[in-house]
Amino acid sequence: MFEDTETYIDKVNKMQRNTYLSTYLRWLRILPACLFSIFLVGCGETTSVKKEVLANLKDPDSAKFGEITIKKTGKTNANFGDILGACVTVNSKNSMGGYGGDEQAILIKGEKWEFSGMTKITHQDCLKMVSN
Repeated sequence: MFEDTETYIDKVNKMQRNTYLSTYLRWLRILPACLFSIFLVGCGETTSVKKEVLANLKDPDSAKFGEITIKKTGKTNANFGDILGACVTVNSKNSMGGYGGDEQAILIKGEKWEFSGMTKITHQDCLKMVSN
């Protein structure tokens, strides 16, 4: 009788391990797809922001992008919901042909991204401006 009880307990433990393992393996298959879809959403916004910045530079081919931050401004619009703001660190050639140093491109998105201008402030100060 003791051997039968041990065998039964071993079978139950083995079934539990298999259940945990199959659940773990299922999550390992689903997780990369979820992360990839989140990555693609972020990439779409970043690409749109870069395109808008490039369209407003004197020499777009010379652009060197640094930090890019997209965040909610805290304001909403009835037509498109949350209004987003973006701060983009960019260094590009000026009209003299030399690099002018890092500047912050400021963009606002309601229906689409709109370029607000370039300024020589830090990225953190830019984020504060976008939030106000």
